Amino acid sequence: MNPAHPARLERWLGHPHFFRAVLLLAAVLAAPSIAVGFYADDYHFFAFLSKRYPGSPPWYDLYRFFTGDARTAQALIEMSGVPWWTDPEVRIHLVRPLASALLALQRALFGDAPLPYHLVGMTSPEALSCWSILSMTKATHRLTRTGASSLALAPVERPMLTGMFETLYRSPEAPLRVGDAIRQCDATVRVAAVEGGRPTRIEVELGTPLDDPELVLLTWRDGRLRRVAPPAVGEVLELPWSIGPTGFF
Repeated sequence: MNPAHPARLERWLGHPHFFRAVLLLAAVLAAPSIAVGFYADDYHFFAFLSKRYPGSPPWYDLYRFFTGDARTAQALIEMSGVPWWTDPEVRIHLVRPLASALLALQRALFGDAPLPYHLVGMTSPEALSCWSILSMTKATHRLTRTGASSLALAPVERPMLTGMFETLYRSPEAPLRVGDAIRQCDATVRVAAVEGGRPTRIEVELGTPLDDPELVLLTWRDGRLRRVAPPAVGEVLELPWSIGPTGFF
């Protein structure tokens, strides 16, 4: 090893502006998160703290998502953004008391003001009453509007539930079948076709017209969630896949 390298590193670490440079770099890297908005488990942590969900865990154990109780899990699926394909008997529990306590403290200090949460890495999800993830499959999807308040969604060239985050909620040992129907957010997701227990096409009856201004379809594109204008009845819309917060998993 060149002895000049450790000396150079020591000079950098000892520079009076080194710590400020690190803080500035961290701020620049974190800045795009403000544009992302609400996402994923942000919603669940705040709902848990507000005791909006059945079986909400205590403030010091917010990462206890599922305990294996099918009745509680089914109620959670129906009223929240938990993936519709979640196995009601799944167990997901991360022991993170410090992170849980920090989120509880942020809630107590900041309430529903979103900017402070962005500054410390968290957002407030109170703006949406209900949300649903229709697919996390890493493939182009074809969205077909089948009626005023209904649509069909199918990934191209591969089935759903093949990625790490998808199978976290339902393993291949708990396959879905054609005709399985799951209620969520006043909508019904029905499995229309499967391949090896994995859906290749789902049909969604939303219970409200797709043209309702309070109903928003979103897809991840160019580094953020983008609004999708619903097609006319009978028309097909292709939604290309792009890498998102879950990466290639």
